[in-house]
Amino acid sequence: MGFIGSAEEVRGLTTVQGYREGLKLSYDPKYVLEFQLSNPAGLQNVIRAPYAEFVPGGKTGAGFSEWNYPGISSSEIVNGKVRVLK
Repeated sequence: MGFIGSAEEVRGLTTVQGYREGLKLSYDPKYVLEFQLSNPAGLQNVIRAPYAEFVPGGKTGAGFSEWNYPGISSSEIVNGKVRVLK
């Protein structure tokens, strides 16, 4: 299961520590892939997930928007940009 978040909401998180704490992750992310979807109609609200930290209702524990996109493939990703966290 993968989650897609809002690039606009997390754009201010520029460091590994800030991103980890802001999204309440248990690992240190090094990169963020920002992209647009060729067809956002496949986005779904996340109803449940096998994580103790999961908060139902389409928001992370820190209040950022999140969605699921079942079966997403690289052909549905456009304007991809890798952002390196400091």
